[in-house]
Amino acid sequence: MPRGFADHSVQRRVAADRSVWAGAAFVVEALILLAFLAGCLAVFMQLFGDATERGLQNVQLEAAVELASNRAEQFAASPLAGMESSAGDGRLEQAAGAAGGAGGAADAAAAGGDLVVTCDVTPEDLPAGVLYHAVIGVWDGDELVYELATARYVSGAAAGDGDAAGAGGAGGAGGAGGAMGGGSNG
Repeated sequence: MPRGFADHSVQRRVAADRSVWAGAAFVVEALILLAFLAGCLAVFMQLFGDATERGLQNVQLEAAVELASNRAEQFAASPLAGMESSAGDGRLEQAAGAAGGAGGAADAAAAGGDLVVTCDVTPEDLPAGVLYHAVIGVWDGDELVYELATARYVSGAAAGDGDAAGAGGAGGAGGAGGAMGGGSNG
């Protein structure tokens, strides 16, 4: 066989082997890239799901803060308004679900869905009046979403007299403190 013929045959075989290997390398590279892309998509979908969940929790917390703030303002205006049942030890509680005042339950339903506002008022007799302590809680079923503690001093009143707002007007606005705490203005 002529020498040139064998060289061409070997060159053809090597070129054919290279083209097959180049195609296989491309397929392997594409599969690795596809697996990487699928893994990234799974991670991003998990992150987006967590972000959505966190956003819904923030909306619920915002509604709970608004409901607790509204009830604290009602408490500052009249500490015993809406108090219906006795919890013992001189404590008064607001009926569950009533956000105090007309339309309170409707406000609670509109702002937070299933949120329920409770208010636990404890009067403390002092020589010149009564200091009312209130713990306002916003509940979603059995879970406490937000709690606010506040107080209001009413001068010239006894614990059983109700609100003596006209007796000197020395009541502090039990302002909205913070989550799981509260400010006491007096």
